[in-house]
Amino acid sequence: MAGFRNSAREFARIAVPYFRSEDGRAGRILLVTVIGLQLFQVWLNVRFNAWYKAFYDALQNKDWDIFIWQLGVFSVLAAAYIVSAVYQLYLQQWLQIRWRRWLTTKYLGRWLGDGTHYRMRLKGDSADNPDQRIADDVRLFVNSTLDIGIALLGSIVTLVSFVVILWGLSSSFPLVIGSQSFNIPGYLVWAALIYAILGTWVTHLVGRPLIKLNFDQQRYEADFRFSLVTGNFERIARLKLARAGIGDWFPEGQGAFGSDAEDRERLPPIARARAGDWPRERTVVIGDTPRDIACARADDVRVVAVATGLFAVEALADADAVVDDARALLPVLEDFASTSGSTRRRRGG
Repeated sequence: MAGFRNSAREFARIAVPYFRSEDGRAGRILLVTVIGLQLFQVWLNVRFNAWYKAFYDALQNKDWDIFIWQLGVFSVLAAAYIVSAVYQLYLQQWLQIRWRRWLTTKYLGRWLGDGTHYRMRLKGDSADNPDQRIADDVRLFVNSTLDIGIALLGSIVTLVSFVVILWGLSSSFPLVIGSQSFNIPGYLVWAALIYAILGTWVTHLVGRPLIKLNFDQQRYEADFRFSLVTGNFERIARLKLARAGIGDWFPEGQGAFGSDAEDRERLPPIARARAGDWPRERTVVIGDTPRDIACARADDVRVVAVATGLFAVEALADADAVVDDARALLPVLEDFASTSGSTRRRRGG
């Protein structure tokens, strides 16, 4: 029980500040609206249950007028359900975007503020890929909170609503086993509860090992980085990237530049250090000049040359692989990944 209280306090510490922030009013309105639409859908489910009885009674009694009327009732109920479900999804995703944006800004600001990301590296903190983890954890927290929370609320209200219905049906239709009839108060309710408990238990048994697998999946997906290595000063390099429309691929605090070291061959180790001491065997330099090849060789990492610049294929022959254009890079990189760090000279088209 103490663990649950601690988890609840930790959850409130992360979740509540957004709804008290400058964007909190819009967030509260969206949350209340989404909850209201969920409750409306529960009410529609109860109405659908009543409609089933009236509709099949009309079929049984061959009452044409009631049959046509019930088709009209179904059309209204179905239209209302579809509209409410679509708007609930739209508003919930809108809330997710606003909430994720606020949390991401907050935690990235704390990570990047006051040189925290540098101090973590100096301290030897074992946390890997903190920027990627912030983005993924915020996404999982917000999406799971809304999905599970709203679904749980809907399930509780549905349970209360249908317990009344099932209890009444249990008294109207006694349990019949063979030729014996048993009057068990609310037996349909107890049967539904037993089924739910067994299903939850089986889900827990199957899902518990997936926790570690999910954690590993996040870690492996985060273990991928683009880093820019160039002889240009960082400000100049970033202006060029922005003009080319690819600046977002190379975040601040990553890569190595001419402003870090005059010797180009010292830049790959700097870039690997900024990527969390990225291992050599998982590093590939992509360039289009013999100098790019030389700086990769100085750091003992693999290199792919792209023959789209001033240098022909022959001038780039010292690379581990040479391709005619960037479109041919992917199969080469996949080949490198499958060979676990070994180098093979190859020519790509």
